[in-house]
Amino acid sequence: MAKEFTTSVGATFPIVLDDQEVAHNLFEIPGTPTNLFIDPNGKILFKSIGYTPGHEKVFVATIEEMLSKTETLGAVVR
Repeated sequence: MAKEFTTSVGATFPIVLDDQEVAHNLFEIPGTPTNLFIDPNGKILFKSIGYTPGHEKVFVATIEEMLSKTETLGAVVR
């Protein structure tokens, strides 16, 4: 179901299903949906639990802020 949804909305980022509860235990995830933005070093940059209509605007603003900081530091974003 998640794969069909992400395909239908055109998501191009990784979506991870945690059926073995590895991320659940590692990142102390208390509920679903939980959204994590994790840097290449494994540091959680953003964590959101649950959903409210309009929450996607918070995601967009957070991603834009993270990208602007990355670009300011001269890092390569792929």
